[in-house]
Amino acid sequence: MAKLKLPRLFAIAIPCLALSAALAVQALSSISTRSAPAQSVSLFAANGLAYEQLAFQTFQSQVNEGLELQAAAQMAQAQAEQGLVHDPLSPKSYAILAMASDDPERRSAILQSANRLNRRDISLQGLVLQEHIEQEDYRGVVSTLDQLLRVHPGYAREFYPLLVDVLQNDEAAPLFPDIMNGGALWHENFLLFAARDSAAQPNLASIRSQLNIENDRVDRLLISGLVRQGEEEAALSLYNSLRVPRPAQESAAHLDWEERFPPYDWELAAERDFRSQPGRDGSTLELYARSGQGGTIARRIISAPSTPINISTNMAMRGQGRSDAVRLILRCTSSQDAVIDEPLAPGDNSISVATLPNDCQQLTIEINARALRGEPTLRAELEPISIEGR
Repeated sequence: MAKLKLPRLFAIAIPCLALSAALAVQALSSISTRSAPAQSVSLFAANGLAYEQLAFQTFQSQVNEGLELQAAAQMAQAQAEQGLVHDPLSPKSYAILAMASDDPERRSAILQSANRLNRRDISLQGLVLQEHIEQEDYRGVVSTLDQLLRVHPGYAREFYPLLVDVLQNDEAAPLFPDIMNGGALWHENFLLFAARDSAAQPNLASIRSQLNIENDRVDRLLISGLVRQGEEEAALSLYNSLRVPRPAQESAAHLDWEERFPPYDWELAAERDFRSQPGRDGSTLELYARSGQGGTIARRIISAPSTPINISTNMAMRGQGRSDAVRLILRCTSSQDAVIDEPLAPGDNSISVATLPNDCQQLTIEINARALRGEPTLRAELEPISIEGR
């Protein structure tokens, strides 16, 4: 499974530090401290907040002139040290001292001490994050990002890709349920982001039942994404964990028109001229195809039942239509070979299936509808499909 990508961290953390340098320092003691720190220091030499701001202005100007971060921080180091002498809680002063140090152990000690004092400052937290990444401390990475995104939700676009990289790691994925408990807005938003990433989907599916966040969109994305990449077992396991009623494998099965989690529920066509939808009471599926339109109008996957079986349904046509305008097709998902391809006639329909291929673990049921050019619009209603052992 993918390891955490350090270059991505640097691409994120360093711009955040530089951006933080450009932002106005928050919660300073006075307007003069914020806007004119040098003047404030000259007026009151013990103003630690002013020294912190002055140090960050120095750091910012050196970065803007093209100096490397460590060299820029060293230029501001003396001012940062003065800031800590007069105000031991100055987070940006700690950040500058950590960046200025070329001793990894000293840098780590500075960050650990500073992190205990302040968990809100983004420049400081960016460095803490970098430290956790370098040590492959995945719990620290996820915890720090949780804190950052709670305080600074506007950085989601920058940090979500990094979290996805962490989620792809088999060792890190089990750490997410302890932290992502739904207590912050970003938790659910990140799930939607991660559920679209094919590389993260298997690990996200493996911990999905432990995440106390209900979101059908997340589960639809996960189930359909896993099926697309051939992870049918994981997709079906997730589907079953959602406690959605589904057909029994050995006896009679009644396939209603539920469309909550395709493809294990129905995937329905939804174009203007070619669509299907459950009727008002949900007991029938309404089919609609304008002249010249056709194709798969409804599809779902089921576990392959024991054969022989009998498939039955009832169809009502509005007006006259071709005898093969609506067809029922059964395929093995592993090979896409058609097991049956039979037209459905108005009234009761019964189709027998004697055997299935030995490697056929799952079946795709398709309803195909077509109105040829020059024909009237096809309108039909289909009752739920039943599958019974013979």
